[in-house]
Amino acid sequence: MRALVIEGSLIPSQMAHWEAVQRHGIDVHLVGTLVGPKQDWWVTTVPDSAVSIHVHQPRGWVRRGSLWWMYPGLPSLIRRLQPDLIHVAAEPWALFYSQLDLRRYPTVGHGADNLWIHGGWLETTVRLRRARSILGRLAGFASWNTAGIEYARRFGLEPDAPTLVVPSRLSDPEPFIAASKDRDRLRSRDHVGGDLVIGFVGQVVAKKGLEWLIEAIAAAGFPNASLQVYGTGRDLGRMEALAARLGVPARFAGGVPAEQVPDAMATLDVLVVPSLTVPGWAEQFGRVALEGMFSGVSVITSDSGALPEVVGDAGIVVPEGDVTSLARELSRLGQDESLRIRLGEAGRARALSVFSPDAIARSLENFWNGVLGVPG
Repeated sequence: MRALVIEGSLIPSQMAHWEAVQRHGIDVHLVGTLVGPKQDWWVTTVPDSAVSIHVHQPRGWVRRGSLWWMYPGLPSLIRRLQPDLIHVAAEPWALFYSQLDLRRYPTVGHGADNLWIHGGWLETTVRLRRARSILGRLAGFASWNTAGIEYARRFGLEPDAPTLVVPSRLSDPEPFIAASKDRDRLRSRDHVGGDLVIGFVGQVVAKKGLEWLIEAIAAAGFPNASLQVYGTGRDLGRMEALAARLGVPARFAGGVPAEQVPDAMATLDVLVVPSLTVPGWAEQFGRVALEGMFSGVSVITSDSGALPEVVGDAGIVVPEGDVTSLARELSRLGQDESLRIRLGEAGRARALSVFSPDAIARSLENFWNGVLGVPG
């Protein structure tokens, strides 16, 4: 099988699953760009990979993101490669689909949105109208979450079209596993101390819930606990002031490049992903929670969006915004090191069994075979 995968920015740290698909005997051709409209540090050079990579310069509303891109030269590349299947890692209203012959080449979409509401009434209407026109012609649809599949069915995906719930971009677990074995040195290097190190990794903005986490740590009252914040954002100053006012020992370490996230995770005892649902957005997957699980760190998440799907029964899920519930779970983990160890081991086991590169490759291979009618 020859599969042509179309996505946005090429991220070297998130190539492992496509390489695993290649190892499964599928000829993978990956189309992407070195342009990173919102996080330019993601991409500097073409990733060194066994997968065939085709770099294109996007055209369109580039700064808005890949949903608004088109790749000049993509139609001619498709004619030259003659793929058995095209996999578009984008929502069903993305402009990429306008470059494809959806009748000639079996094409599947791969979205992440779990709330199909964008901006005002006009933008939402335009996107959904376009989704209806595209979904009815797709041979299958994948989503990072079950809600995305439900929306695709509602807005035109054929009832018998194959579907799959799987992420399209994942970090390689190996750097996280390796860093976790060097925990003591990394904590010493980064001056991380305390009986219980609670971590937050992500944007410091309201919807990511750091304010709730700081309030819960203060309410838990666990002695010698500290908070490590890896990230930056418009609410950083306000969060620093809140931690100081509530007496929460906190270190705000700033933004962390992707290649340094494994080291950051290894310094933690507990990772909290306290995302909050806001109008037009709920957590679509929660990759940071999975990275904590790869690291063998105890993980607590809110119940926003797809987070419960990611952690399953290998993490602790609390009602979003509930200070009392989060404080109680933090206190419980703080007092029981054996529980933290068991939870970390369970998290890693689940992450590797469900979200390792080989697990993702098997899922994609079975999905693509179902789309093409190849017996499993």
